[in-house]
Amino acid sequence: MLKEQIQKDYLLAFKSKDRVSTDTLGMLKAAIQYVEVEARSKSQEVKDEDIMSIIQAEVKKRKEAIESFRKGGREDSALAEEEQMKVLLAYLPKPLSKEELTKLLEEIIKTVAAKDMNDFGKVMKNASLQLKGKADGNMIKTIVEELLKAKA
Repeated sequence: MLKEQIQKDYLLAFKSKDRVSTDTLGMLKAAIQYVEVEARSKSQEVKDEDIMSIIQAEVKKRKEAIESFRKGGREDSALAEEEQMKVLLAYLPKPLSKEELTKLLEEIIKTVAAKDMNDFGKVMKNASLQLKGKADGNMIKTIVEELLKAKA
């Protein structure tokens, strides 16, 4: 299970005095624990997919922080966020290439019989379910828009 792997890696990082990994994984463990408490109150179990969602959310936060720090001229802080993001990305599957993603989205468009931009929501709903964790949401949105505009 992903949670156990994160715990093992945290202990290894702690023992090897890897400050970036220790801090990042400690934060990730806290975020997972928070979700577990929420899930317990609803009598639910936290699965690897839930943990992946947490990691993706943390990666997104890092990307936004990097952008903000760079705009503010704080390159040192941006680099620190990049280091944390690298640690988090190690737990996510390799994202699909643009070509692979386009091919999958074309199949989804055929499946839902989308004809133009009016079917955008229908396509995105299916795409987000099928491609969760495999591709960036903004990239999916951009490709779906291109494909639907080409159909119109």
